[in-house]
Amino acid sequence: MIGKLLFLGDFFSSPKRKSCRIAIALFALLLTACQPTPEADVVVNKTEGKLEELLVATPEASPAPEVKLKARVNAPESVREDLSGHVYGGQLIVHIDAAVEVPEVSRVPVYTVRFRTFSTKEKEALTKKLLGDGPYFDGNRDRAIYAHSDNMVRLYEAWLKALDEGCYGSGQQENYDFHRNCNLMEHISFELKDMQRHSDFPAPEPWTGRFDDERFGVENGMAQGISVTPWERGVDFSYGTDDDVSFQPSPERLPKTDREREMWAMVEDFANALGFTEARTDLMCGVDDDIRSELFHSEMGFEYDSFQFRLIPCYAGIPSYPDSYTCTGPDGVRERVTHVPYEQGPHQESITVNVVKGELTNFYWQNPLEIVATDSEDVQLLPFSKVMDIFRIQIFRSIFLGTSDEDPALWKDEPPMTEEWTVHSIRFSYMRVKKPDSSEYWLLPVWDFGDILTVNAVDGSIINRSAGY
Repeated sequence: MIGKLLFLGDFFSSPKRKSCRIAIALFALLLTACQPTPEADVVVNKTEGKLEELLVATPEASPAPEVKLKARVNAPESVREDLSGHVYGGQLIVHIDAAVEVPEVSRVPVYTVRFRTFSTKEKEALTKKLLGDGPYFDGNRDRAIYAHSDNMVRLYEAWLKALDEGCYGSGQQENYDFHRNCNLMEHISFELKDMQRHSDFPAPEPWTGRFDDERFGVENGMAQGISVTPWERGVDFSYGTDDDVSFQPSPERLPKTDREREMWAMVEDFANALGFTEARTDLMCGVDDDIRSELFHSEMGFEYDSFQFRLIPCYAGIPSYPDSYTCTGPDGVRERVTHVPYEQGPHQESITVNVVKGELTNFYWQNPLEIVATDSEDVQLLPFSKVMDIFRIQIFRSIFLGTSDEDPALWKDEPPMTEEWTVHSIRFSYMRVKKPDSSEYWLLPVWDFGDILTVNAVDGSIINRSAGY
């Protein structure tokens, strides 16, 4: 059964709707986290207090400015290698078939960062820049839900018309009927009912907030809105309109057409024009990419000029990827073996942008960072060969196989398992890592081996992306 297009649109003009959506998303992530975070503040400092010393140490021979990072650490273009060994619960076989991604930089600073705080002046300037000079209004939840449902109905109706015209190619009649009868008609019925439930909404009320509000939200008369929402473990900034639609999570990809490349550049320009951080567009998906690949296996499809983009924040030219996940085996196995309770850490910084019918309708920036201090102007890094040696050893100390059943009687006597995993990418990037005894973080250089293992590029310690340390 093809998954439904989820009713999870970002109604940034409606702070109440936004709060509900974020709470649901965080709860879902807590339920699905593959590997937990300690209740106490456990940190990356796994070399007995030596990390701080390494961050401020002067390299024995600083490289010349023209020496690029890839040459500095002697990283190859790619790695192809097969490894096997014993792990808890069985045998693990690891295939590495990966390009080695290294940014084109000559120096690697280490920063102390914290979750960004938007000043009163910044919020006022953003409001005028994105919403105009006023008048301003409070968010209207019912109007936002009605408008979103109306947009979804229009999308589904256009999709039905495209199906009638054979948008996915010939010879797929069974799939056409399935997609029409089991998906789109059901979605239309749901959205129409939601429109009816929220159709009796009052006229916009004049804005009652202030620019110095900690939880800030405001709209203009065209249902465009921005909000700044601090949370216990971060902050969210959002801009959006009621013209947004929901996107089914799809395989992300690079742009394929001139139009997609035009939108790709547009969202990057928008992000950088905000003036807070450098960002670059990284991946995207179309509104029906999942249907094309999973149901019709076709490059042809429903064209609605609507896309979702993932942008990557960059610092000193080095990307900081949003991945907040390290897969170490079935949920609960590591906790039962190590007796250390874990939970999901704060999400890494991320930027998601929706474009609907060629117009930017949603800009969502989760846990934006600001630099507090520079701990090292150019930190000394481990050579890539040393990082590979660490991976070869630690991969078999970090993976836990076995069942996720909670009843020990169901898993203690189970036979050994054999798993085969493949590493498709090895990349150098920044990661936000908890500092000891502090509410602040380091932005540290790391090597990611897919979603299996992350190695600190400074001291070689293993960092758990799920935990953030």
